[in-house]
Amino acid sequence: MSHDRTVATCYLADGRDLSAEMVKLGMAIDWPKYSGGKYRQFEVPGIRKKLWRCDARQKGRMPPNLPY
Repeated sequence: MSHDRTVATCYLADGRDLSAEMVKLGMAIDWPKYSGGKYRQFEVPGIRKKLWRCDARQKGRMPPNLPY
């Protein structure tokens, strides 16, 4: 399915892959559908669980004050 958007690789001025840098910092996760899994190795341990919880809380699926 197309959402009329472009999927591209962006590079910083020094040549580093912007997506890789964001994944390394825990600001993003690898999305294999678009990346082929090339950023998974850079993911911060536990980040998928943490980001899932944030998403669930924002959508009202989890109380905000659970001790996680």
